[in-house]
Amino acid sequence: MKGLLRFACILAIILSLLACGRRNGASQNTPLQQTQAAATLQALVNQGGQQPAVGQEPSGGQQPPAGQQPSGGQQPPEEGGQQPVVPHPSGDQADVVIGKIELSDTSPQTNQTIQVKVTIGNHGPAAARNFQWGVIPTYSAGGPNNPVGGENITLLNPGVSKVYAVDIIYPSAGTYALMAVADLNNTLNDPDPSNNRNDINVTVSSGAAVAPNQKPKADLKITNVTASNLTPTVNEDVKISATVFNAGPDVVKNLTWAIYYMYAENAAFQPVERGTLAQLNPNDDAFISARVKYTEAGTYKVKVIADAENKVDDPFQGGGEITIKVGSVGVVAPPFDESPPAPTGCRSEAISSRVVRVFFEAPQAEAGAIDGYKIYFNDEAITILHCCAFDVMALQPNTHYYFSVVTFKGSLESDPIQCNTWIVTPP
Repeated sequence: MKGLLRFACILAIILSLLACGRRNGASQNTPLQQTQAAATLQALVNQGGQQPAVGQEPSGGQQPPAGQQPSGGQQPPEEGGQQPVVPHPSGDQADVVIGKIELSDTSPQTNQTIQVKVTIGNHGPAAARNFQWGVIPTYSAGGPNNPVGGENITLLNPGVSKVYAVDIIYPSAGTYALMAVADLNNTLNDPDPSNNRNDINVTVSSGAAVAPNQKPKADLKITNVTASNLTPTVNEDVKISATVFNAGPDVVKNLTWAIYYMYAENAAFQPVERGTLAQLNPNDDAFISARVKYTEAGTYKVKVIADAENKVDDPFQGGGEITIKVGSVGVVAPPFDESPPAPTGCRSEAISSRVVRVFFEAPQAEAGAIDGYKIYFNDEAITILHCCAFDVMALQPNTHYYFSVVTFKGSLESDPIQCNTWIVTPP
């Protein structure tokens, strides 16, 4: 209603002005007067004769909806909605670095399978994606350099390091530069490609090539023969286990081992459990085990053989033995004479090419519980009466030795404790 009144008032003013012009003798309005009047009238018509609503701009445009920018652009969606993809700041790059290189055997022989472990890290601010690593076993500055193995690494995040592995074989003796490369195909935009590679020297000795019809030469040793129960009852499940060690010099493949759990010398029938080791490298060992049941009470000898099919040229043909006493159901087998407590914390250290020092700790036992100690190495033993270090002398240079220590009381010995796995005297 107020808008109509205002419109009527303005119109009345315009008409009165026109009437005054006529009374002053003007026959018609000037062009300027006509233009001003027409403009005023048109503005009122366009406005529709209405006042702007409360809170509305007088320009006639509408306010944007709540939460929307007046410019027409939209605010980001509320929390929980889909966020826009924000590009990574320009200049941020992945910096892959080759770290530690480790060999499964630091003194390999020709035709021996060696596992190479390589630590690869990302020191850059951005993730490294879809790049291939590998090793060059015989790197040469003049080439050609042929990488071996490796795998495609799909993602290595910033600040992360991982260990990757590949197997290699050297067919010829010599000293080689083995190089590990993090980005073989140069697919990464790496700011410092110089640290994408690292190398070590590998000295390979001549291992006698084994012809297909020739037995490999290896000194196989059985150690740590144990049973889950040395005094079981009839039909009780017993686990027998042992360790097979290859003292070299050759790699042994498809080795068949055997556990004779009712062993008797020259017996026509020997109950046995067998298994196969796919490959046993020099200076490596493997754990073997089998589960057996005794159907009759009695005392049984258990003998573990590393090469049950006699396919290895082994100079010693050794084995490991234990004894198991089986009692009737409901009757506990008589116990063995109690062995003295075993020593602890054994380790060995090469002092020179002919001397190895063996360290160990005395067991916690009452006075008089033991008479002394025995140090076993390879096929020899030394008896000592004191604790806790001893120099084993007159050894051979550049030779593998395996040391273990037991306590003894009369004719009884404790379980052996191993000192390291193997130790090699210097040349």
